[in-house]
Parts: sequence; structure tokens; C-alpha cells
Amino acid sequence: MIKKNILFILSVIAFCACNKKTEVAIEPQYFDTICVRLATIDEAKRLVAAEDSYTRSRSPFDIMSRLQNPNGTVEELTAMMVDGVREWSSNDAAVIDSIVVSLNDTIRKYNFKLPLPKEIVLVKSAMEDEGGAAGYTRSNWIALSEKFVTDMDNVYRRRLFLHELFHILTRNSIDFKRTMYSAIGFTVTDEELEYPADLKDRRISNPDVDRYDSYATFTIGGVQQKCAMLIYAKRPYETGTFFDYLEIGFIPYDDNMKPVQKDGATVVYSIKDIDDLFDRVGRNTPYMINPEEILADNFVIAFNNSSFSVQTLELRDSIRALMIGE
Repeated sequence: MIKKNILFILSVIAFCACNKKTEVAIEPQYFDTICVRLATIDEAKRLVAAEDSYTRSRSPFDIMSRLQNPNGTVEELTAMMVDGVREWSSNDAAVIDSIVVSLNDTIRKYNFKLPLPKEIVLVKSAMEDEGGAAGYTRSNWIALSEKFVTDMDNVYRRRLFLHELFHILTRNSIDFKRTMYSAIGFTVTDEELEYPADLKDRRISNPDVDRYDSYATFTIGGVQQKCAMLIYAKRPYETGTFFDYLEIGFIPYDDNMKPVQKDGATVVYSIKDIDDLFDRVGRNTPYMINPEEILADNFVIAFNNSSFSVQTLELRDSIRALMIGE
């Protein structure tokens, strides 16, 4: 099976060489409704195996932890991803169609102004490479797990789909991304920030966050500092999944936008070090690993106009106003 997949990967490399445009165009197109297409098996295999900003940013820790093998290779990880592709059934298609129709009804009802791409491609995956996650995105496509159809009710499916849709929207329009990030006090930079060199080998990459390009000013020990958020492994890989190692870090940057160092190592603050974190990002979600994920959950809340268990209603309302264009 591994040999067969390696041959397939080589064909993908040739395919990509002839089709350089593998990522979403910089200039977004705007459409008033979500349009999805279910990927065929062959197309899905090409998509998951293709090189893009996510695969280029993966660290040695990413490779080892996703394979749960300290000697794992990129080729083996790609083979696992290809092996994990599943075929959509007619029942799957009906379930997804009902969700999309419901979401489009809401978009039209409230006249949400969202930078939707012309088409969003859906891939069905076993998700072994992403630790059994329910969904993730790359480029203009969303990967959904088998349990999306088998184990979730329509309420949860809608929330998950909307969460993943947000990542497509921010990738499709830098203006939309900047506007949304500003709602929680984050600035999106034109170029990616300098990633701390001493953390690169322990970087935990997130396919939904394909650019390291945002920061906010936080109060730490009574002093305001520009900080970017990242996730990284707290120790070298030995065994288990990346969830066993995951740490959330706040990296301070100096006036020249260089990572601040002390005694030759990058300074990394934890969540508990940030005095005004919740004043900045609200308390509507426990998913605090990155501003992109914080906002994706808040986007779901704003889209659905939820109030149940929502602690920071003003953030919900401000994001919803931005979606309407107010």
C-alpha cells in the first residue's frame, strides 16, 4: 500500500508542476451564496497531497507526531493523508445539501456580505493525520470527517461547517480578515512575521492558519507588548499525538518586529501571563489557540445570532454588524 501511494504522490508532483495555481487567488470573488462541490476520490487525493503554504510550514515535530513515529517521513505522512481519503455517498450529499441550503437561507435573509469563493470543494477524510479532528481547511477546500455525517446532529453539523467556512473566507479576502481580526484587537500584517528560529523544529502547524501574520497589544506585568500567538510543542517528540504536547504561546515583538529574546532564547508568555486577554478576545469560546480559531467560533455565534452560553454579547453583535456591512 505504501509503495502504491508513493507512486501516486509522484504523479501528484507532476500534476502540480503543470498546475502551479494550487492556492486561492489573492483577489477574491464575491458571491451571495455558498456553492459546494463534493470531490471525487482522485481529486481529493491530489488535493491532500499537493504542496501549499501549510505543507511548507510543517516542522519535524509535525511529521513525527502526526505519524506517531519519531522516525516518520514526509512521504509517509503524505501516504497516510492519501490513504485517509473516503468516497462521498448519496446520503452524505443529501445531508450536506440540507446544511448548505439552510446556511444560504440565512445569508439571504440577513443580507450578510461575505467574501465567498465561487466554489468550495469538500473532501471526506478519516482525519488520522489531524488527530481525529472533525474538519479542517486548506486553500479553497474543506476536509470533513466521516463522523460529520454518521455521529453529528444537524445543529452541530451547521456549527462545524460555519467554523470551517470562516477559514475559507479569511483566506479568500485579506480585507475581510483584517476587518474581523480588528474586532478582537489584532492587526494583520502585509508580510508574515518572523517566526522564532528556536521554536521552528517544535512548531505545531494548523492547516486553518496558513500565515503567521497577526499580533495584538497585550498587558503583561503591567507593561504593554505586541504579541503574536502560536502553538508549539513543549518538549521533543517521543510518543503520542500532538495534543499531548500542545502549548499556547504569546511571542513578544520589539519595535523592529523581531521576536524578543532573553539569554539567547525567545521569550514565550503563556495565557496566564496575559493580564487583559479576555478583555481583548471575549469569553465566548474556550478554543483559544489562535485569533483565527477564536474568531471562527465567534463567527458561528454571530451568524446564528446565538445567545445561549454567550458571555460576551457585545463581541457577537460587533462581528454580526461587520457581516452585515454596518
